[in-house]
Amino acid sequence: MQDAVQVAPQTYAFTAHMPVPNIGVLPVNSYLIQGDEPTLIDTNMEVERDDYLKNLWSLVDPDELRWIVITHDDNDHAGNLRAVMEAAPNAKVAFNWLAKARIDDHWDIPMDRVFFLNPGQSLRTADRELVTVRPPIFDSPASLGIYDSATGTFFGGDSFGSIIPDPVENVSVELSDKDAA
Repeated sequence: MQDAVQVAPQTYAFTAHMPVPNIGVLPVNSYLIQGDEPTLIDTNMEVERDDYLKNLWSLVDPDELRWIVITHDDNDHAGNLRAVMEAAPNAKVAFNWLAKARIDDHWDIPMDRVFFLNPGQSLRTADRELVTVRPPIFDSPASLGIYDSATGTFFGGDSFGSIIPDPVENVSVELSDKDAA
């Protein structure tokens, strides 16, 4: 796991890579929005737990974390949900009913720490609105896309996920005038 990287105002990405033999790597990301009510988008994969939690708690005190939004229940998105919730007693998890039902198969999340969120609904925190949409492309019926109104950042779950040859931190493309036309 790499150190957290700032990707938008008050927003940090935690990036890991799952090796795909003979093909490349699958990037796995989760995000922390530091705002007035710190919010975590996804919890990364369990295999990265120690490094992930160390990086996460270096940016936010567990007692200050208020929200954990799960884009869907696949292990690379919700793998550390239980560990994060146990360390962050004031955090509620926001996801849809299907994600909760599928996670409840192996861990019963207490209902007093659940906030149900479906496409078209919003989670309002002290300084922003997180709007949910059905992602343009998804691989799980529990998928949610999250749009942060304060920064204009879209968290698309696996919408843009792809196996790539090697890990990259940032990609930029310069177009010539001919290409742009």
